[in-house]
Amino acid sequence: MLKKLISLLVILVLAGSASAGLVAQYDFESDVTDSTANHYDGTATGTVGYVAGLDGGNAASFDGSNYVSLPTGTLSGLSDEVTIMFWSKNILGGDAFAMAFNGDGGANGSLSVNFMWNGSGGMQFFYQTPEPANYAQLGPEAGGFINNGGVWAHWAYVKDRVAGTMKIYKNGALATQGGGSMALLSAYDAVTIAATTAGTYGYVGAFDDFRIYNNALDLAGVQAAMAEMPEPATIALLGLGTLALIRKRRTQ
Repeated sequence: MLKKLISLLVILVLAGSASAGLVAQYDFESDVTDSTANHYDGTATGTVGYVAGLDGGNAASFDGSNYVSLPTGTLSGLSDEVTIMFWSKNILGGDAFAMAFNGDGGANGSLSVNFMWNGSGGMQFFYQTPEPANYAQLGPEAGGFINNGGVWAHWAYVKDRVAGTMKIYKNGALATQGGGSMALLSAYDAVTIAATTAGTYGYVGAFDDFRIYNNALDLAGVQAAMAEMPEPATIALLGLGTLALIRKRRTQ
């Protein structure tokens, strides 16, 4: 009984460590709402489909013409750090340059995560500010971190301005890292998932448990988030189970 209690408590602690700094989370359970208390609910352009996702839930399906726009203010709290993570299941094809995430601040610069189909099969993390025309680009690497079509993969993109680093994690392990611009992250007014803010370079495939953090998660934080169930109800049930075990233990 004590071992079960400890296991449940470990899961809850990991869930808590993965939620620190969480700005928005899109579980894509048949809608594009934000499951955090911030309520940065998305707006779909075109019809977003839903397919089988992780752990028996749903995932959002994109065909290259549909995408999700996030409210102004979603990225307003960024300055030094950001983490963007999601589960993806790609369908190889579509545009050679397919956007997973795009934040556009106009003259204030941009922040993007995209898939590269044109021979590399890799991922790219791009960050640009006008201070003056500073930019940092990480990936794609030849023969590097390939995102296999038709297979779920977990990706995390971490930017730490103070440390001057950019990192890409795949399936809970560091895939690549490099130096980055020391310029401040901008207040990106327009933010989209699965296309640019102009609706171009559409993504073809599925996304699940799409998250945005205002801090730079370390390896342990990335792994904790990856280990979480996408459905918030699962964590709530674990909490209730833990309380029940504690009460039972006390009466024995």
